Amino acid sequence: MPRPDLLAAAGEPLDWLARLRERCRAQGLNLVLPVDVARFDAGALRRGGVTLVECWATLGAAVVIADGGPGFFEAFARASAASGERDPSARTAPDPLDGFTVARVRQIASEVFDDPAGTSWRVLFPFAQEPPVLPFQELGMAAGLPAPGPLGLQIHPTFGPWWAYRALLLSAQPLPEALGRRGSSPSVGDPCGSCTKPCVEACPAGAVAASGFAFVPCSARRLEDGSPCARTCVARAACPVGTAERYGVAQLAFHMDASLVSLRRHVARRS
Repeated sequence: MPRPDLLAAAGEPLDWLARLRERCRAQGLNLVLPVDVARFDAGALRRGGVTLVECWATLGAAVVIADGGPGFFEAFARASAASGERDPSARTAPDPLDGFTVARVRQIASEVFDDPAGTSWRVLFPFAQEPPVLPFQELGMAAGLPAPGPLGLQIHPTFGPWWAYRALLLSAQPLPEALGRRGSSPSVGDPCGSCTKPCVEACPAGAVAASGFAFVPCSARRLEDGSPCARTCVARAACPVGTAERYGVAQLAFHMDASLVSLRRHVARRS
């Protein structure tokens, strides 16, 4: 039963999307974008993938949650320090940032819907290992974000390449009427379209190209002994968009170390 403060004078639920954005923003999760479910599901059917309706039969709306800039990682680092944990850039299993993300997003959802049991909402994560595993870039495009650029990343007009998906919230409640039952966010635009693409020239492995990102030369370069690409990406740093939101040294090292561990595991499985 919803709390009285979640009800409008006419008896209709207040804008839960606005509440979700407010709670997320307070935690550094500053990108909360409704997904065009029909668009995503049509693409999923063409690809032979899982649709959102298949994920949850009572689906009313889907919302991508992401963080741009360093705010969310800083909250994670503060929480890690307060709990007496070692440097949060240390690699552990399971990944500590993933665990922090799960706890924060689930708490936010339970508060927004006044439903700790999670009967009216469900959260899926990009790092999940169990089904359903969803293509978050496709979800983002169905929420108005651009297609991946030369770096293989979706470049946000404010945050550039310095942002990341954190979760997908599925709600039994539809979106506010002004957005339509399953409407999406308006397109944010594609900064790569008018860019001179300095990232292409900056990549020492030749993995970054206007035609798209090449995984094999990038991974080979990163795995070389003493490679400067192991813990940094000069091509990403060369992107002229969102420079004020660039990750700090600790955050960049954290993510680059994590991706290197994943890369080594991937290579080991294939050998």
